[in-house]
Amino acid sequence: SPPASAAPSPSPAPTASPLASPTQGASPSPSPTAGSRTYTVRPGDTLGAIAAKFGTTTRVLVQLNGIPNPSLIRVGAVLKLP
Repeated sequence: SPPASAAPSPSPAPTASPLASPTQGASPSPSPTAGSRTYTVRPGDTLGAIAAKFGTTTRVLVQLNGIPNPSLIRVGAVLKLP
């Protein structure tokens, strides 16, 4: 039992370490990007369509952007995305 337990442990450890490094290197990049993602409203866009496109809800977009009337979004407005 102990040798079997010890064998899988070293095996995943080296595998996990190289994988963890690129993941850690990649994680900080998307994090700032995710926090500062924006979308510029285009003609024909609706808040619902924008929410669906980015996998969120209109409610989240309304709260994040302080939109007083979700039915009225202006072309050229820059919306913050979650």
